[in-house]
Amino acid sequence: MPEPQDQNKNKFSINPVVLIKDFKDLLAMFFATIRGKFKIKMSSLCWALIGILYFVLPLDFIPEAVFNLFGFGDDLLVFVYILNQIRPDIERYREFKLALKEKNNEKDI
Repeated sequence: MPEPQDQNKNKFSINPVVLIKDFKDLLAMFFATIRGKFKIKMSSLCWALIGILYFVLPLDFIPEAVFNLFGFGDDLLVFVYILNQIRPDIERYREFKLALKEKNNEKDI
């Protein structure tokens, strides 16, 4: 029987605490990927690139210069959506980190 945590693992979340934790683990996951210690799926890489392009390119659906704070709302929605799309790889990275930590603890014994 799946644990309650497993049931919520891939659900869409707008909880700021969950999103901040996901973002921190996302950064760690990408650094581990760059160093060759962890491999992410191509779909997650594509989502990350789409997100970066959305924030970098001057094309924006609702410009911040015209609508002030409301213009940042669409950026936040894109960020939350993309983070939720990458969540399965983030969960896989967390499991990888936990297994690596347990493996290192066994060596110390």
